[in-house]
Amino acid sequence: MPQGGRRELFEPHFTYHGFRYVEVTGLSLKPRLKI
Repeated sequence: MPQGGRRELFEPHFTYHGFRYVEVTGLSLKPRLKI
């Protein structure tokens, strides 16, 4: 919790960044897609 008065720094210990798109190359078989 912020105490006030002096400058405080917050850094999360864990972050999650998702990706909307992905490119897969070099497959010899067509993948089965399941969403």
